[in-house]
Amino acid sequence: MQQFQRVWVHHRERQPAPSHSDGGRVALASSLPEEKVIIDQRLRKTRYKTRRVSRRVYTRGAPYQVYYLKVTLPDGKHKQIYVKKALYDKARQGDTATVRVGRGRLSFPVMDPNSLK
Repeated sequence: MQQFQRVWVHHRERQPAPSHSDGGRVALASSLPEEKVIIDQRLRKTRYKTRRVSRRVYTRGAPYQVYYLKVTLPDGKHKQIYVKKALYDKARQGDTATVRVGRGRLSFPVMDPNSLK
């Protein structure tokens, strides 16, 4: 039988986990260049919470709203960004906004949605 040895790591030696909302695809989101985007459309979708009826049965529950902005990047590509309601209410169709855009894996454009102004 193989013996395993426990190795204790002091809490100061641990590396903090990346806290980016995009799952760590961009190393330093604050160092990304800002680009101007045009807001094409404001979208509001209705989703439903799940409600447990009995032990194995779930059904559709209370509705709630999610908010998106459809934007056009300077290179002509269109992206749909999830935003909070406060930003959705401020945004108007045809407005220009700034957002940080970088290159992710396989050179796909990665946007930091928290940087939308």
